[in-house]
Amino acid sequence: FPTYSFQVPSLQDPLLLLGTEMEQGQLAARRLPLRFPPIVEKMLLPTRKRPPHDGPQRDVERVWSVDMGDGTDDHECSVASVIHASSANQILALVGSRVVSVDSRSGEFLWSVDLADDNDSVAGCKKVKKELLSVAQSKDRGDGLGKFLVGDDRGAVHLLSWPGKNVEDDAGHRRSAPRVINSRMFPYNAPVARRRRTSSSSWVEKVAWSPDGTCFAAAAGKRLRVNGNILEMRGTIHDLAFLHAHHLVAAVYGGLVLVDIVGGEIIPCKAFNVGASAALACSISPGGNAMAVGLFDRRVRVFQRRLHKDEEDEGEAGRWEAEHDWAGFDGGVAGVAWSPDGRYLAALGGGVLLAAGQGLGGGGGPIL
Repeated sequence: FPTYSFQVPSLQDPLLLLGTEMEQGQLAARRLPLRFPPIVEKMLLPTRKRPPHDGPQRDVERVWSVDMGDGTDDHECSVASVIHASSANQILALVGSRVVSVDSRSGEFLWSVDLADDNDSVAGCKKVKKELLSVAQSKDRGDGLGKFLVGDDRGAVHLLSWPGKNVEDDAGHRRSAPRVINSRMFPYNAPVARRRRTSSSSWVEKVAWSPDGTCFAAAAGKRLRVNGNILEMRGTIHDLAFLHAHHLVAAVYGGLVLVDIVGGEIIPCKAFNVGASAALACSISPGGNAMAVGLFDRRVRVFQRRLHKDEEDEGEAGRWEAEHDWAGFDGGVAGVAWSPDGRYLAALGGGVLLAAGQGLGGGGGPIL
C-alpha cells in the first residue's frame, strides 16, 4: 500500500501559542505528544444526510436494511449496537419506532419490538410516529441478554426485558421479543416538530448502563438524567460513559464533566483537561484503566488511570492523567470505541478511521 508522511508541527511553532496569556499557560502545561499514524489505505465510509426540514427526503443513502419476514419491503435502519448472547452475536438496529434484532453472521431476522402507541402525534403534524434514537444493553448475571434501554425523540426512556425464563434456539438466539416493563419521561419534555434541531431538547440521543447494571443514564440536549436526578450541563451532551458504579463522565461542548451518581452532583475534576475543544465522544476501556475522548479539533486524547491512591478532589474516580493525542483526522472525532480486550482503540473523525493498538509509538497504528 502507498504510505504518506506527515509533517509534525514543532512545539515551538508560534501558531500553537496564539491566544491570551492564560491560554498559552494552559497549552504549555497540557501539551502532549502527538501521534500521526501512517495512512495505509483510504476507505469511503457510508454516510447518511439528514432530510431537509421542509420537503421530501432527498440524498439519503441506505446504510442498512432488514427483512422483517412479514412480506413487506425491506426497512431502512441504522446499526445501533452489537450484543453478545451465549456463543452467538446479535445486532440491535433502530427502525423508526421499532427495535430489531438480527443474526450478525447470517442477517436473519430474530425479533422486533414496536414502541409506537396511539398517542404518537406531534403538534402541527398528522400522526407522526416516534423515532428511536439510542439504545444500550445491560448484562445481568443470570441473563445472557439482560435489559435494553431505548431513548426516543419525545423525551422518553423505555426499559425492555424478558419476562420469566426464556428458551434459546440451537444457535443461542432468543426468538421471543422482550417487552416494555417501564417508561420514564424527562420532566421538561414538550412535543416538537420532527427534525427541528433548534428545539431538540427532548431528543434522548444517548443512553448508558452502569457496569453492574443497577443504574442507567440518559441525555437529551443539555440535560442529564441519572439515578433519579436531573442535571443541566453547560453545553450539549454528546456522549456518556460510566467510570464505574459511582461516577459518570459526560462529553459536552465545553469538555468533560464528572458526575457523582449517588449524590447527583457535578464534581470538579482538573484531570480531564482537553483544552478549549468540544468533546464529541468518550469511551472507557473494558478494564476501566483507560479512556479515549474524541474532540472537535480533529484529535483523540487518551487518558490513563494510575493505580496509586487518588487525590482528594477526584475521590473514587481515581487519578487520571492525559497520556497522548492521536491526530491526522480530517473532521471532528465523533466516535471512539475499545476492543473487548482493551488492546485496541478505534476512532472515527470525518472520513478517517483510526485503528491503533495500545502501547504503540507514533506511526505504530494504521489509519484506514
